[in-house]
Amino acid sequence: MRLQTLAAQHFRNLQDFRIVPHPRFNILIGYNAQGKTNLLEAIYLSANLKSFRTHQNEELVRFGLQEARVVAEVQRGNDTLTLELKLQTRRRLVWVDGQLTRRLTDALGLLQVILFAPEDVALIKGQPSARRSFLDHAVFVSRASYLSILSDYNATLKRRNAVLKNDRRDAKLLEVYSEQLVEHGAEVIGARLELLRQLRPLFNDAFRNIFGAKLEASIRYRASWADQVDLDAPPDANTLRCAMLAAIRALGGDELRRKQSLVGPHRDDLEVLLDGTPAKAHASQGQHRSIVLALKCAEILLLKDRFGLEPILLLDDVSSELDSTRNQQLFSFLASLSGQVFITTTAREHILLDQDQSAWTVHQGGLTPAD
Repeated sequence: MRLQTLAAQHFRNLQDFRIVPHPRFNILIGYNAQGKTNLLEAIYLSANLKSFRTHQNEELVRFGLQEARVVAEVQRGNDTLTLELKLQTRRRLVWVDGQLTRRLTDALGLLQVILFAPEDVALIKGQPSARRSFLDHAVFVSRASYLSILSDYNATLKRRNAVLKNDRRDAKLLEVYSEQLVEHGAEVIGARLELLRQLRPLFNDAFRNIFGAKLEASIRYRASWADQVDLDAPPDANTLRCAMLAAIRALGGDELRRKQSLVGPHRDDLEVLLDGTPAKAHASQGQHRSIVLALKCAEILLLKDRFGLEPILLLDDVSSELDSTRNQQLFSFLASLSGQVFITTTAREHILLDQDQSAWTVHQGGLTPAD
């Protein structure tokens, strides 16, 4: 999978442009606040139909104008398609090969990208919700039907919490929603566990390649309500349903007092260990960066194994906190991949590539081919 062309009009501070990216490495060079990340955002937006930086459309449109437009020509195997996204103040419109989609979700998955941004370093030491979002996005990219499964779970969770918040709660209705929560929750957890089963060896290898062989990294799924279930196995759907239902009954009094659901995948977590020690509390900043990079690279390898297509990798300021040895190991690993990569940097010397590349200088929103 690769971008054959990318064009944008009135998008953030970028001057209107059309570029033909290199099939392998594309380097965006410039000082901070010049527009490098905006170009990555345009690619990400074409794939996910949302920004990784804002939920407000008006922030994506150049100041003083009414709409912005991003057009991506995408090669998927032997097929080529065109994605056009129009951003207006209160809506987003998407065309696929010139046809307006009835729903935005109809265009999801046609372009697949994996993003590493500086704020991703907080993934491991931040809140569990960020790690759940990482898991859910990774599952969705490899299994489009997961979006419906997760939506069903979240809708049931919302209805069940509404009953718990009602002082005149209906016990029978609560039981119905509990059974539905268990059914949908087991599907969500099962999909997450299957992803981790496939991702785990790829993550271990990627971490060794980036960080070296000094530490052993591993990942595991954590659910405080499932202490009697071996989630590393992983268990079958019926075992998960029984464990969830038993936990709901055991914590029923606490749920009534706190007026919220305390059992289910909405409270679970992903834990990363270095030599058996939780990375969240003990890893250095550089190790956190290496862990997240390894997770992203493992996701690429998994998608390549499953679909035969590597997603496009977007790396924003990837080298800023890596020492020279790890930076060299990272670029050696990237060179072993075959997919398209876009990299931003403030210093060209950080990008250890000497072939299969195109480079642009980004200054005040303008893109100029670099020597």
